[in-house]
Amino acid sequence: MTTEIWIVGFMAAGIFGGACGSSNGGGEGGGGHPMAGAAGTAGAGGSAAGSGGSSCSGGASSGMITGRSTVGASTYHSCAVLAGGSVRCWGYNYDGELGDGTGTNSLVPVAVAGLSDAITVSVSAYHACALRAGGEVACWGANGSGELGSGSTTTYSLVPAAVSGLTDATAISGGTSFGSTHTCAVRIDGTVQCWGLNASGELGNGSTTDATAMFSLVPVAVSGLTGATAIATGSAHTCALAGDGAIWCWGGNSNGQLGNGSTTGSRVPVPVSSPCGATAISAGGSHACALLKDGTVWCWGYDGYSDVSGSDTFPPVAVGGLAGVTAIAAGINHNCALLAGGTVACWGHNRDGQLGNGSNSDSFVPVAVNGLTGVTEVSAGGDFGRWGGSDMERIHGASCAKLATGAVECWGYNWYGALGSGSMTSSSVPVPVVALP
Repeated sequence: MTTEIWIVGFMAAGIFGGACGSSNGGGEGGGGHPMAGAAGTAGAGGSAAGSGGSSCSGGASSGMITGRSTVGASTYHSCAVLAGGSVRCWGYNYDGELGDGTGTNSLVPVAVAGLSDAITVSVSAYHACALRAGGEVACWGANGSGELGSGSTTTYSLVPAAVSGLTDATAISGGTSFGSTHTCAVRIDGTVQCWGLNASGELGNGSTTDATAMFSLVPVAVSGLTGATAIATGSAHTCALAGDGAIWCWGGNSNGQLGNGSTTGSRVPVPVSSPCGATAISAGGSHACALLKDGTVWCWGYDGYSDVSGSDTFPPVAVGGLAGVTAIAAGINHNCALLAGGTVACWGHNRDGQLGNGSNSDSFVPVAVNGLTGVTEVSAGGDFGRWGGSDMERIHGASCAKLATGAVECWGYNWYGALGSGSMTSSSVPVPVVALP
């Protein structure tokens, strides 16, 4: 295992600017759960880039609600926002991951209690959050490290709990880190706040790892960030997209997941070395990916299961064989891309069929997901095995896609019903989520 060196301190306010092309800067739960992974989601068009101070150029400015994700997949449960603003979840529910107040697993979608104005959902291994129309955020599920942001020390919540003091969010993302999690939100003024686990500096507030700084029960400001339009959380790292298309990351970096050419962790944001002109970002377990204006995808970080290039990559590298991409989603060890024609391609780890191409073989290059057309959103998630012994060493993964019709189809690992098919049978091809209004 790589020994990490840490950069601790605060950066000047307004650090977005001049990031692209620079290689300077430092480079890494609740309920008795095993090690947890991460989930990522993106809709067509991703998170728009906008104005800023660097040499990068983009489109939308901060303060806009961008990249709305209405479907989220993880290994054990998944969720979707319906047209009227209600939320349905299905799968594992030990810590209230389904938000229906019961704690009972469900193989089919159930209604999340008390939500009727959701516009975005973010699903992590053991908790989920929804962005509400008024800018408030509500979270439910595991809370062992304060990942619900409610200020409560209760280790879980069976129903949505309001994130403390957050009333003007425009984007959200929740990430998991070996049994504990963190969550982040972009505010309407372009600043970022995070809460939950901070053992690797994933909250970005510059705090050290003493006993009082390992986690935060309420949102804390990421040091120096302004002009953010999108946020992506991995297992122990976080990345933000600036309005000008530049990317900044912070937290754990043992696999190069901060993208700045080093393996030095940072508790404050550091610039990703390249590329410029990003329009969307997504963070996986210990890697991250960016979608550029030209429709190409670049990724960096851990690559033990072929989710980037077959070996860890410190500066970003282009994913071969992809063009015309409109959205990206990173799981713990696999990625998916939504193409302009409404089809989906995935690559990386495939033990459970999470690539959706009818096989269980890993792939270094993107492969077409079988039979999917008319897709508007895609989501990817993953986790380490829940059971002891050899299963703890296994990486499980699942993916979901939302269609233009409003239907949702999922594929991959299904031991707890995260595919929503009404069974616990895993599938290497997409299957419809049943009983979804």
